[in-house]
Amino acid sequence: MKKQEEVIVIGELEDFLTEIEALVRAETFKADRNANEHRAPQPYRDDMQGYSRGVSIWGLKVIKMIRERFCTEKKA
Repeated sequence: MKKQEEVIVIGELEDFLTEIEALVRAETFKADRNANEHRAPQPYRDDMQGYSRGVSIWGLKVIKMIRERFCTEKKA
């Protein structure tokens, strides 16, 4: 693969990861809001929010790992 083609692919990957990151953050916010709006019992609400935050943290870590591996310039 030529250098220019690699840059285009990396740019597309970065754009895709940014979209996924926004989706993860939006879904986490929505889960927190739903737990509060539905006035779920407190232990259940805590579980829902904890789970959504755990999934969010995991998802964001995976996105970060992919960016570090594929989207950063390699030092020679």
